[in-house]
Amino acid sequence: MILVSLVSTKAYYGGPLVGYPISALHDHLPYIEARIVAIFRQDRAIIPQGSTIIEAGDEIFFICETQNIKAIMSELQRLERPHKTSDDCRWWLNRIRVSKRFRKSVQRENH
Repeated sequence: MILVSLVSTKAYYGGPLVGYPISALHDHLPYIEARIVAIFRQDRAIIPQGSTIIEAGDEIFFICETQNIKAIMSELQRLERPHKTSDDCRWWLNRIRVSKRFRKSVQRENH
């Protein structure tokens, strides 16, 4: 059985992917399947694309096999920083949903 986790972690200066696009994750770890599903930057939700640059201070949400969490985190920061697992991410996921709904309502009001 394969266990998959949703993890939230902060990107820090010194992380190999900080300052590079998300697409570089595959170049750094070609044998690990992972997906960055959301980024919070300065209290704003960003829907990530391959060209999205990871910045220091970003709150990164990713999904991967539980056994690969540390490998992904090592690309974003030094490993002595704690990470949050699926249960801790529910609040952030709710913020993403609220942010999307708010953005849609603002767009409707402006058109």
